[in-house]
Amino acid sequence: MRPGYGGCTARPAGLGRLLAVELEEQYAIALGVLSVVLLIAGTVLARALASAPGRVTRTVFPIAAALTLAAFGIFVVIARVHVKG
Repeated sequence: MRPGYGGCTARPAGLGRLLAVELEEQYAIALGVLSVVLLIAGTVLARALASAPGRVTRTVFPIAAALTLAAFGIFVVIARVHVKG
């Protein structure tokens, strides 16, 4: 044993040391990242289709909405399978 260190003393958590992130929190963070990525992709898509004819817009946006819903749905299913509780 080194001098100055008792048997079971708690080490103070400094700024350089982060606590372990729980699995649920990791999925919550990943869901936030997915949301931001989809927001950016939607913005880029909207700017690209800003001058497109109406029929193109009426076709593309429902498909994009369905893909967004599917992405969130798949993410939730994966999270529910891996996170018990």
